Amino acid sequence: MGLRRRQRQSFERSDVLDLGPQRNRVAVAILVVVAVALAVTLVLLWRCARAHGRSGDDGLISSVGAQEVEPVSAEGVMASSDSFTNLLLVTVDDVSSSAPALQKVQILSLDATRRTGVLSALPLDAALTTSPDATIRSCFGEGGAAALVPAVAAATQVRLDHVIVAADSLWDRLRGLRGSGVTSLLGSGAELLSSLETDMGSSELLGVVEQIQSVGVSRLSQAEAPTTQEEESGATLTRIDAAGLGLQLGTLVARD
Repeated sequence: MGLRRRQRQSFERSDVLDLGPQRNRVAVAILVVVAVALAVTLVLLWRCARAHGRSGDDGLISSVGAQEVEPVSAEGVMASSDSFTNLLLVTVDDVSSSAPALQKVQILSLDATRRTGVLSALPLDAALTTSPDATIRSCFGEGGAAALVPAVAAATQVRLDHVIVAADSLWDRLRGLRGSGVTSLLGSGAELLSSLETDMGSSELLGVVEQIQSVGVSRLSQAEAPTTQEEESGATLTRIDAAGLGLQLGTLVARD
C-alpha cells in the first residue's frame, strides 16, 4: 500500500499584520522613537529648571555643608539603619521678597527603606544653641534660611540633607501632582521651580519630588516636634527634644 504524503496547508489570517523580514527593523525603529522621546523630555526638564528655577543657591549650599551635628546620646535609643533623606522646609509669605515673613519651619524625613515619611513642625520660638537668646524666628530674621540650616541641625541633632524655601502655594501644587508622574512634573516644572529656593540642583529636586510622590503626600505623617521646658536666668525656654524628635522621625529607634 502506497503511503500518501499529507501536504500541510498554510492559511493567512487577514486580521494579523505580517511584517515578515521588516519585523526587526520596525522593533528597532520603535525603540529609537522611545529613546528620542525620553531624551527630549529630559532636555526639556533641564531647560525648564535652568530658565525658571532658583535651584542650586550658593548660600543654601554653603549652609548645608556648614552643619555640625552631634549624635544623640540619650539612653535607650540608637540610630536607625534605614536610609533617610531629611529636608528642612521653610515656609514664607513671599519667596521673591527681599524680607520674607517666616510662617512655618518643618523637617520632612523620608525613609527610603520603608517608603514612609514624617513631617514634623518645629515651634518658631524654640530656643537654639547658637546664642543665649536665639530662637528659630530670630535666627531667620537675622540671616534667612541660610543661617537657619546649621542652627536647626545643631538644636535638633538631625543632619539636614537639603533645604527648600517656599510659600504655602507650592505645597498645594505638590499635593495636586501626587501620582501624576513625570508628565505632570514636566508640565508644571517651570511653575514649581520659579516658586522656591533650594540648595538642590534641578535633577536632585525632581528626584525628591518623585520620592515624595512615591510615598504619597496624603500618607505623610504630620506631627508637632516634641519639646521640653527649661528655666534659665529666670526665663522659661522651649527647647526641641532631640531624642524625642529622632524617635518621631524614625531616625532613632529604641534600643533592645
